[in-house]
Amino acid sequence: MKYSQPMRIRRVGGVCAVLLLVAGCEEKPVVGLPAEPSSAAPVRAPDAARKATAEKYAPFIWFAKGEDHGPMDAGRFVSTAKLKWAHDDGCPDSDIAAPPDMDVLTGRTQPYAHRVKSGFPRCDFEGEPIRSTDPSAPRRNEKLGAEGFYLDGEDSLRRQTGDGAPTYWQVHSPEGAGVRVYTYWRFHAWNNARNVEDVIPVPGSVIGLDGDHEGDWERVTLITDLRDTPTMLVFNGHGSQCSLEWSKVEKTDGRPVGYSAKGTHASYPTTGTHGWMLDQTDQGRRLDTLTDLRWVEVEAWWGYAGGWGSVGRPGVALSKERTGPPGPSPVRGAGEPWKAKRCDEPGGLLPDSFAGVWRSLGYVNQPTTTAKYTATMTLRGGRVGDKVGEIVYPGLECRGELTLAKADRSAVVLTEEIVAEPVRACVKRGTIGLMPVEATGSRPELFWVYHQLGAGPVVGANATMVKAG
Repeated sequence: MKYSQPMRIRRVGGVCAVLLLVAGCEEKPVVGLPAEPSSAAPVRAPDAARKATAEKYAPFIWFAKGEDHGPMDAGRFVSTAKLKWAHDDGCPDSDIAAPPDMDVLTGRTQPYAHRVKSGFPRCDFEGEPIRSTDPSAPRRNEKLGAEGFYLDGEDSLRRQTGDGAPTYWQVHSPEGAGVRVYTYWRFHAWNNARNVEDVIPVPGSVIGLDGDHEGDWERVTLITDLRDTPTMLVFNGHGSQCSLEWSKVEKTDGRPVGYSAKGTHASYPTTGTHGWMLDQTDQGRRLDTLTDLRWVEVEAWWGYAGGWGSVGRPGVALSKERTGPPGPSPVRGAGEPWKAKRCDEPGGLLPDSFAGVWRSLGYVNQPTTTAKYTATMTLRGGRVGDKVGEIVYPGLECRGELTLAKADRSAVVLTEEIVAEPVRACVKRGTIGLMPVEATGSRPELFWVYHQLGAGPVVGANATMVKAG
């Protein structure tokens, strides 16, 4: 089959507008807090020894070839953004400030505050006011749910080369852990998850291509002992972490090297294809983080604890991933990255739960073609590197062999090699990511994502697979 260039599909909007006409929602003014002393901590200087360690091991980060959404100065993003409060259930978001006052945003003076909505169809507010310095990113807080503060950024800032962009560092010494945690943050104005910016917001239609979001905080984390001797480097992305022993970390001039995935900016220790998102890393443009390394606690925006980036459209999956994340703040701890699984942990065997015959639930979604086809995949047991199954595409009549590339309990990555194409020409090589999802019926389901390997326009596709029998 011949594939056309990726097409752009316009978003379908107006859902909230329709609900407003039906419900007659009327928003009430922002509710402030009574005057009281600011809770913001005074500006202080970093410990000289910690600063020296942060600089000594500041990482080099390789961005992938063709990366159009590089890092930028987070302060510039805030200075052109609109601070808003997100509501759910059809009521309009509240406009708080455009742009926000940094002193108010961060609590150096009385912070911005807003109450949560009472519930559809009424659009009034109740409860204790939530401050902009409280953990309040929409869809990231169990208490607030889809509500919360967020920064709606200027769209023109999304594309950045990343040249000379700052990196923000901070250090934690968790009590009783016997380690120090040095985190190196970078900010991107846009996360281009599948390198497709505009997709149809219909639940289930293009879920695999719909993890894009405005605002993206990414990081690598250095773990040292209490003498500041490095012991491991932790790579972060898509809500998970993995670590490498310091002796196994790639280094340049004694400093660690990491790789940022194209579009998603997740961090990895090597080049290649990674995880169920099929992230791609290679050596495009290199960022020397030491060139502009800033202690995060003296940044003008330090203290804000809401979301960075607009709130994405709702859907049955990835709703959180379509919304700007929280960034570093005084109320956000380091977690326990020293306990992260090892990046080089053997993939081992194909999990039993993935073995069997799987069929696509309807047609495969491939935005770059009008062809209608399905997929049937058969998987058997095997180790990483083994041929573990076959896949056929009724409607295309192509057949491929599947080799296990990576596997753990939560995701599997396969390499597909087309071995028969009697009717149509199909893409010869690609990777397939598989992740279990909550079943809509009585049989298990997998989320299936395809990504082309090789030069030329990249073909991507996705489907929900249901287990036969």
